[in-house]
Parts: sequence; C-alpha cells; structure tokens
Amino acid sequence: MNRLVFCVIATLSFLSVHAQPFKYDEFGHVGDSKFKAFITNRGYKLVGRFYQISVGKKSIIAAKVLKGTKWTFIDVNGKEIESPGEKLRIEQNIPEMGHPDAFHGLDPGPNDWKSEKFQGFNTTEGRGLIYDGDTLVQAIYQEVTIYSADHLFVVKKNNKYGVINKKGILVIPLEYESLSPIGSNATSEFFYYAKKDGKAGIISEDNRVTIPFEFEQLNFKKTYFETNIRVKGKPNNRGVIDLKGKEIIPCIYTGIVGDYDGFYIVSKGRSNKDLVVGMTDLNGKFILDTIYSEYYKYGNNDSNFLIQFNQREKPNSSRTTSGIYDLRLKQFVLSPGKYSVSRIVYQYGRDVHIKTNSGYLHGWAGKSGKLLIEPIYEELSATWDSPFLIVKKDGKYGVVDSLGKVILPIKYEGLDHFGSFSFETDIKRGDVFVITEGAKQGIINTKEKILIPIEYESIETTSSGIICKKEGHTKIMNLDGRVYYETSELNIGEFDLEYGFIKTPGMRYDLYGNKPAPVK
Repeated sequence: MNRLVFCVIATLSFLSVHAQPFKYDEFGHVGDSKFKAFITNRGYKLVGRFYQISVGKKSIIAAKVLKGTKWTFIDVNGKEIESPGEKLRIEQNIPEMGHPDAFHGLDPGPNDWKSEKFQGFNTTEGRGLIYDGDTLVQAIYQEVTIYSADHLFVVKKNNKYGVINKKGILVIPLEYESLSPIGSNATSEFFYYAKKDGKAGIISEDNRVTIPFEFEQLNFKKTYFETNIRVKGKPNNRGVIDLKGKEIIPCIYTGIVGDYDGFYIVSKGRSNKDLVVGMTDLNGKFILDTIYSEYYKYGNNDSNFLIQFNQREKPNSSRTTSGIYDLRLKQFVLSPGKYSVSRIVYQYGRDVHIKTNSGYLHGWAGKSGKLLIEPIYEELSATWDSPFLIVKKDGKYGVVDSLGKVILPIKYEGLDHFGSFSFETDIKRGDVFVITEGAKQGIINTKEKILIPIEYESIETTSSGIICKKEGHTKIMNLDGRVYYETSELNIGEFDLEYGFIKTPGMRYDLYGNKPAPVK
C-alpha cells in the first residue's frame, strides 16, 4: 500500500536563511495570515501544515496545498514543486500528488485530520468516524483513533482493541488489551504494539504475530535506519529483536541501552560488585566484551561520540582504570589498564591520574579523549571555562595549558584560579591568578605581570570587585588598579547584588563606598 511519510519541521532556524513569508509553530501549524493570503492569491487552498520533503537527493521545506482537486506542494518562494520521480516514490513510499492515499500517516492532531476531511464524532451510543461529511464508521465504539496508516483505524469496544478499515470492517479482531501503531521509514511494512493476557507482542497490519506474546515489555526505538526493539522478558532480562521476531541480542542481559548511534551497550549484574558492561553493533556482534565495570559519556555536547569505560584493576576491587572509546574511530583513544580518569567534566578535558606508592600523580586528557599531559604532577586544578591548569610539582605551583605548555613557571608558593569576571574590566578568569608568596597574596597574569601587589593578607574575588585586606584595612578594586572604596572599618564582607558590600551587623556600603545604610 502507498503511504506518505513526511516529517513535520519543528525548528524555525532552518527557514530563517530563506527569504520567504512562511511562519509556523513548533508543530508545523500555519499561523500567518499574510502567508494564507500569499497562497490564496496564487489559487491554492492551504491544508495547514509545513513539511520537510525529499525531492531527488535534496531535502526541502514545503507547504501542502490544494489546487482544484489536486494535492501538491509549494516551496518557500510559493513555487509549485514537481511530483517526485518514480524511483523516489518507490523507495520512499511517496504516492503521486493527489493520490487518495496521500495523507499524513501517523500524525494524531484532530485539527489536522479535519483539514484532511477525517473527523471523529460522538453520539449517546458511542464514537464513530466520518470522511468529508460521509459516515465511514457508525458510532458503536468506545474509542476511534483519528490517525491512520493506510486508512486503518484502531478502535475499542467492550474494553478490547482492534483495527478497522475505512469501510468499518474489522481487519484485526477486538481481542487485545492495548494496541498502538508503530512504523519506520526503514521498513515498507506497518506493525502494531499489542498486549494480550498481560503479555506484550507485535502484530502486522494483517494480524500476523511477528513477535510472540511472551514479553513483559517492548520498547520501540524509532530511528530512520533502525527497526529494532529493546525487550524485557522473563526473568526481568533484556535483549534486542527486530520487528519480524529475529533475535539480534539474546534476552539474557539486565540492561540494554541503544542511545549510541550504531551501537548497543549491554550489561549483566545488578549491583556494583557484579555489574559488567560491554558493547555490540546493531547486529549483536560484540565490539567490547562484558569486562567493564561501568560506562558513561566522556565529555560535553561536542564530544558525545566518546564513551568512558572503567575496568576493575582486580576482581572485586573498588579501584578502576579508565579507557576512552571513540565511536567514530571505533577504537580506544585512551587504552584502559593504566590510567584512571576523573568523572568531573571540564570544557577542555578531564583529570587523568595514576596511583603510586606515595600517592596520586595527575595529568590531562583533552576533548578528544587522548592523553595530552602525562601524570607527573602532585596536584592539578582546573575550572570549567579556563584552558589553563594549576599544577604542583616538587612542592611548587605553576600554570600549564591543556596541551602541557608551561604558562607560568612552577616556582610559586601558591596559586589559585581567579574567581570570576572582574568589575569594569574585560580580563576573564584564566587570564589571571591569585598568587601566594611568603603568606601574602596578590594577582598575577599569564605574562608574569603583577597586577595587584603581593602584599595583602587575603584577596577575595567577586563578580563586582576584588576585596583586598591588609592590617585591618580593606580596599575594593578592579584588576586595572582602580580603587572603588577603602575603609579601616572591620568586617566588610563579600559583595551582594541587593545589599552592596555588607558590614556586619546589618550595615552596607555600595560599590563606591557611599554612606552606609541598614540592611533590609
């Protein structure tokens, strides 16, 4: 049977690059009177939705419209789109424009179906279905779904579900406890998720059982290329089978995750002591055996292709080593067995460490997952938004970048990351550091220039100024050396957006030291 499979576009950004009058909401509904006038003046009647459709090898935005008795599409400039070629129609199951099967497919919005002339109706006897004003199905059902596949409708009667065609004839009998249509662009067939006697299975549109009713749960993972189902069966195990019942991964695992493009993560065990994980491809072939103790995404949004696998150093050991697997390269970029990787995610990478007889040594793995700095430092401190790392070696501190290049020599008594953006300056965190020498503090930049002299007992950085204290005297300044306010009064606290610099108990100063006022 022919069917139309179009994806409604949900993002406005795509059209923003075109000079066009189209405006629609996140569901593709038209809400633009100017556009309606735009197409009406060209002799079209608007169906009411925008779509992304395939024409040849291109994917374009189009509005579905009616011209006379023929359905067609117009592009963002109002130009009518020629019907797809025969080859494309066969491959994508796209019917000729104006073909009676040229409907939305699985879109459940009742207003949309009204525009396609399908409409449900209720009477005191029950619910029925009409098409363009003509009754298709009498009002004899508890429910009639107003979305169709090949003009098949799920109905409910006496608390059992079945499927009728547009003539009202039952093509799937009323014998299921639940019935939900599923489908994919990757298959030319259509299926229903069903439950019978409390068990889940899959039936075809002609009522053939393709997956037997013996599972507690079936979870359909709907993507363009994949028609697999993650299943949960006895005794509380999981596996993967396809829509036609072919087993891909045996139902012997306690966990299956298919969120990684082209791979499944499988796990056995139910506690930290006996849990093991591995990875297979979409055909169930193992890429990584189930020898790892845990896994998680390595990085942030720009490195979702990296997965970190941890492996116990010894059986039943709590200590693990880490490997970083690149899904694109299909190999480890950091091999397990030697290094451990921190679970704390930074923008530029992660802390890597090894255990020695005297403690831990620290290094750095970059956004690619590769080891960039060998673990040679006694300490390593990073922040989310800075490419610079504070390191300690032989009891002294310095700064290196995320590639290991020395930025500040490792000779200082103490270094700390600058807390935040400084008031009235564009110097950002990472460019400057709080330095400690001889129990005194100052601020130094990456060029070894002292911005604030190393003479204060304490330096506190805030988003609105730097609080420097010495011998009972407090200065509030910025990194350019401008002093906003200074006082010998005690107990000046951190800046608060509502109260200014707070002096306990209950008094405040503004940024420039104006007359104190009681705190509300």
